[in-house]
Amino acid sequence: EHNTFSEVSGGLSDNGALAVTIDLASVETRVDIRNQRMREVFFEIADYPKATVTAQLDAQELAQLASGAPLEATKTVTVSLHGVTAEAEAHVRATAVGDTVWVSTLQPILLSAADFGLDGGVSALQALAGLNAIASVVPVSVDLRLQQR
Repeated sequence: EHNTFSEVSGGLSDNGALAVTIDLASVETRVDIRNQRMREVFFEIADYPKATVTAQLDAQELAQLASGAPLEATKTVTVSLHGVTAEAEAHVRATAVGDTVWVSTLQPILLSAADFGLDGGVSALQALAGLNAIASVVPVSVDLRLQQR
């Protein structure tokens, strides 16, 4: 299933700090009851409304972006979700055009529910939906447009 988040904000600072905040209430699964269950049962947005992702670009990577040349890199990203922080590897491409930086994953980032204490949420969704199994590791693809303000 292909799910998205419609409320994502963040940016890239002059010193290369990337910070992205995801409003978990903006999850869109294309099924209303599934959206509600994801918000209330899985993400528990009443207690954990946001997820954050941070990474750091070095001076050489920033210079490459500033030159207009595309940057392909493997970066360690820090993901904070459900009160837990974990690291993951992201294979990304970034391109700067004017005051906009486009960032996309070259391959999905694999995130495990267990890494964020979300295994209970997976089990609860499985029971609610009457399913034999729900994947506890999900591939996450990113397509961001960061505009300079």
